[in-house]
Amino acid sequence: MQLITASTLNADDVALIFSYSGSTKDTVEIAKSAKRAGAKTILITRFQKSPLTEYADIILLCGANEGTLQKGSTSAEISQLFLVDILYSEYYRRHYQVCKENWEKTKAAIADKNYSF
Repeated sequence: MQLITASTLNADDVALIFSYSGSTKDTVEIAKSAKRAGAKTILITRFQKSPLTEYADIILLCGANEGTLQKGSTSAEISQLFLVDILYSEYYRRHYQVCKENWEKTKAAIADKNYSF
């Protein structure tokens, strides 16, 4: 699904790609497809030099070293989530009015979906 979605992007889109190693074949193909479609790519990874970084417009390095038996360690995931939180917060700050309006619409749409106690 990600590969299909990447192929439909255009110059107005941004692909945000996560990969600890930067060397997973499927992820590299997704980045390639996004670049071919004209999208900008932001890569969140641990290693600056990898097959995936060749297709990144922006590389955000994060994560701790992992041992062979630590694939998907919590420390690496938390550091990536921290970057996502920073990106989201800054986007919200820069586009406050539109984000606030969307937040209010979302809040209204799901208001009756929770039980009140």
